[in-house]
Amino acid sequence: MRIVWFLFACSIAPGVLLAYVDGTPVGYAGVPTDHGGATCASCHTGGPPVNAAGRFLLSVTNFNPGVQQNLSVQINDTAERLFAFQLTARLAGDTTKQAGTFVPTPNETQVLCANGQPGPCAGGVEFVTNLAAAAQPLSPGTRTFTITWNPPGTDVGPVLFYVSAVAANGDGTPLGDHVYGTSGQAVSAAPCSLTGTPAFNAVGAVVDAAAGHHTIASYGLFHISGSGFFAAGAPGYAAQLTDLDNLGDWPTELGCVSVLVNGTAAPVYYVSNNDIYGQAINFASSEGADVQVILNPGATNQITGPLYSAQAAPVAPALFTFNPAGTGNAAAFDATKNADLEDTSANPQGVSASQGDLIELFGTGFGAIPGYAPGQFALTFAPLTVPFSVTIGGVQVPADDILYAGLAPDPTRQNNAPGLYAVVVRVPHLPAGDQQVTVTVGNVPTQGQVTIPVQ
Repeated sequence: MRIVWFLFACSIAPGVLLAYVDGTPVGYAGVPTDHGGATCASCHTGGPPVNAAGRFLLSVTNFNPGVQQNLSVQINDTAERLFAFQLTARLAGDTTKQAGTFVPTPNETQVLCANGQPGPCAGGVEFVTNLAAAAQPLSPGTRTFTITWNPPGTDVGPVLFYVSAVAANGDGTPLGDHVYGTSGQAVSAAPCSLTGTPAFNAVGAVVDAAAGHHTIASYGLFHISGSGFFAAGAPGYAAQLTDLDNLGDWPTELGCVSVLVNGTAAPVYYVSNNDIYGQAINFASSEGADVQVILNPGATNQITGPLYSAQAAPVAPALFTFNPAGTGNAAAFDATKNADLEDTSANPQGVSASQGDLIELFGTGFGAIPGYAPGQFALTFAPLTVPFSVTIGGVQVPADDILYAGLAPDPTRQNNAPGLYAVVVRVPHLPAGDQQVTVTVGNVPTQGQVTIPVQ
């Protein structure tokens, strides 16, 4: 039985030598819930996994939520010629769940999913391994790999790192190699310690996330621009599955940053030093909305930014476009042709719509839907409850040809977003060319200069 399992595990990747030089096959880092805690010793022989003092070291420190950091794996073995590793980060409370995400390092490391495919892994577990070309020692008998890790954006409890490494003799077989491992080295979130001074841009600092309108809507997605919002010099951070709150909703604190809208904490899904994206609260009428950025919320070192007065309304619909300016081709999908609905001059794989095609448009600011709170994903269809209409090329689409208009459903919480709306319509007979598309919610239309290509 042991022999059969051994042969199976060692034949997952084609070619014995390649299977070890690049740190694959993945799933053998020593995680108890992966292959029963198996390590590289499942295939390589030459002694059991060891962590001899001075010969193998994983260097990682407690993390600032959402702030990218580097860690390192060092192997010192003068008897061997090639060095490889695989490392993963898991939640201590559930080692089947990924903690944070890894970033590949050019010419040194790669990120692979559990199925061996390159990352990103859509919230699934990740492994970072060396590239085959990086297996050679940088100095005789020594190799240090640098790994870039984006830690969780919230305090998810302890994070456990599992790593298994091989120092190989390079004879083309798995025999006579040395295996090293660290099983469950723990780190935790450090106390929030942002030191910036939040400041809004002078004009248009709070707008809707689709068209840049200065009016934000109930439950609409918004964009804040300015400075001093996050750790200086750190890349931006987008919420991951493990950052969702206990109910599976967007958090109201991400990367030690929160946003108050009229004194209420709003869901936040992206933070950087200059930009914040989130979802608005409910607005009973057209009114002003006081927006405030808070760093290290609730801590003794909390930093409270100034107030910014934005305009708000129950409904302020806007369509997303491929152009970030909110103009040009709508960010639409042709379900009939199974391709993006975009001019081929901008996207060679784009298509134009034909009469009768089913297309999907995406927008925000279409207003609140009963039963859904800010930050909550629509796990199933949630239609609009207010009157709406769709016009393409000056032709109003008949009600029977509007198959759906409402929150974009996302049972996995990975593809769409709270506050994102989808509209599915059948294309009427239209002349060829770019045709303007408008969705009117209540009596408020989406922005102008948004088109779809028609053939």
